[in-house]
Amino acid sequence: MGGARVPPQSGLIPKIARWLPSVAEAPRRTRAAALEAAKRLGHLPRMDRAPPTLDMLPDGRFRSPPPVAGVPLTFKLMVGAILAAVVAGSLVVAAFALWVLSVMLPVLILAGVGAWVAVKFRRWQLLRGARGLRPL
Repeated sequence: MGGARVPPQSGLIPKIARWLPSVAEAPRRTRAAALEAAKRLGHLPRMDRAPPTLDMLPDGRFRSPPPVAGVPLTFKLMVGAILAAVVAGSLVVAAFALWVLSVMLPVLILAGVGAWVAVKFRRWQLLRGARGLRPL
């Protein structure tokens, strides 16, 4: 019917362009090389860095040795996580052992007292029947 006309700039792309400046600038960018086709409006570039330069001699050797890469950060994080898990596991085992000891200690003490009383009682019985003999 007689609804208001929506201006052409009120679509989805200008809304996204507020958050992603690369989308808004995509049509205005100039291409450095004519090897690639023009990118569409919503294209997000991911590989803008230049590839590494290989400085090789004609016989296949490098002019300088490649740089020695250190240990990757992900490997360091993995080793740290494994060490933390081993330490945490050993703490859990030690805590469980202390808990078992604390539960068993009163039982062991009562069993030791009972054994001591049984030995003393048995010795008393043996010595009661042999009054004239010396104790062992």
